[in-house]
Amino acid sequence: LSEILDSLESPTTLIDCSTIDVEDARKAHKLCKEAGHSFLDAPVSGGVAGAEAGSLTAMIGGDRSVIDRCSTVLEVLFDNVIFCGDAGNGQAAKLCNNMLLAVSMIGVSESFILGEKLGLSASTLFDVLSTSTGSCWSVNRYCPVADVGPKSPADNDFKPGFSAKMMLKDMNLAQKAASESDTATPLGTHAQSLYQDYVNQQGGAEDFSGISRFLRSGIRNDSQN
Repeated sequence: LSEILDSLESPTTLIDCSTIDVEDARKAHKLCKEAGHSFLDAPVSGGVAGAEAGSLTAMIGGDRSVIDRCSTVLEVLFDNVIFCGDAGNGQAAKLCNNMLLAVSMIGVSESFILGEKLGLSASTLFDVLSTSTGSCWSVNRYCPVADVGPKSPADNDFKPGFSAKMMLKDMNLAQKAASESDTATPLGTHAQSLYQDYVNQQGGAEDFSGISRFLRSGIRNDSQN
């Protein structure tokens, strides 16, 4: 970042759409401000499908006046622009979102595995979950079971989308933030452990929803025995 800042001659606004550590984002804001520039942390959600459809959501942290000044550009790039507060809060929101996504994908996967064991067809269980209190994005839009619901990576041998390795990266960042803020996240911690096992054993190139196939295989680490 310092090298980039050194090359800028006039006041510039940098918009970072990657997902990084919350404290690193806050340091980037500080460095930019000290150099006479502006910075917005603006991680996005929506995946490849959202990017192709132009329906991405941006979670933005930074000075509100800077966001207002950049509104025309932001509205072109993103379908939903959500101001999350001060420096680093965009990253904080993204990590909270992806921690929940990991937990929900595991829960949805386990529900389909249990349903199958109990004699339910995947299509019947999808109809129940998608119209009942278990309804969520991991069921309705990204079901980890082939041939039910809208087309998803499960219909394409779990080719990514959003890879398991990237999900693990975000889970590690979320757990780091939880530790630094003294926040207990038992389900988040367990989800991180499962994704770590999944990546260790499968390499992490598959879509993160492939955790369903991993769980179906019955592989468990010591913490689950």
